[in-house]
Amino acid sequence: MNELFNVFVNLQNFGSNYHSYSNVLREALCCSKCTNRRIAVLPISTRLVSVWQNHIARNDLHTESDAKQALVRRTAESILHSEPTFLMRLKDRFSYLSRLRFNRFKMRVAGLNMYSSCVDGVDFVNFFKACKMSDTLFSWFLVTQLHVWMCMVRLRQEGREGKYLTHYLILSMWTDIAERGRVMNIPTSKMRAATSKMVEQFHGVLLAYDEGVMSDDRVLAGALWRNIFLQRCDDPESLANMVEYVRMQIQYLETLDSSQLLQKGRIKWLPFKANTSHLEGDLPKALSLDEELLGPDPNVIDKVPT
Repeated sequence: MNELFNVFVNLQNFGSNYHSYSNVLREALCCSKCTNRRIAVLPISTRLVSVWQNHIARNDLHTESDAKQALVRRTAESILHSEPTFLMRLKDRFSYLSRLRFNRFKMRVAGLNMYSSCVDGVDFVNFFKACKMSDTLFSWFLVTQLHVWMCMVRLRQEGREGKYLTHYLILSMWTDIAERGRVMNIPTSKMRAATSKMVEQFHGVLLAYDEGVMSDDRVLAGALWRNIFLQRCDDPESLANMVEYVRMQIQYLETLDSSQLLQKGRIKWLPFKANTSHLEGDLPKALSLDEELLGPDPNVIDKVPT
């Protein structure tokens, strides 16, 4: 707890100038010297390594040790493969040429079930109170994308089947967001612009959380402090509870049977142990439509511009 409290103090001191490893990766992704058509069509996991290597080679901004440390972190997981061949990309485009372990229709349903678990199986009010969030679509999105990301971490171990199911998991999320905007009678143009911002945030959050889960609790606490608490947490215990919750869920997902996960997709989340009994009353509401869609300060969230 003392170590985490020191991290919390340091994060507050750094404020908006805090730059983690994921921020450096985003700078590399956005570097004009590193962008080309070949890299753009690669899968995101491979593209990160390719862009990072090119960025290191073309910019004298990092030492050799920094480059090695970054590459070790990104290649530590088995999901990072070499650049796919033309035949592999052709098989991905024409899915009937490749055979998966399980029925494709069942896996599509499993993707929808998994997303439903991220929405219907989570106590959002408890999260809102623990993280002092407003009752808005944006707050709901922050909690949802955290659970979607944890599902994606688990699916990375399942090879092509995991990649296939991840596609429908994410597709279900964006479809649901669009439907929620329609039900809330949000103007189409406004919702389209907000969704574009959410996509940028989602990509940035994936990088930040990936870095956190592959590193120690200090880095993970920093990612959660920026992307869940929006840099407004004044309670180190709440931050510690959130770090413990993420670590616990990741370990729990590791124990789930692959066959059941890929064919059923249903997840029963472990409870979020946060003391919110002293927080009574109604949750605050958004003061404007922009706050409803993008939060009080959109600039505090990690992003990857598209």
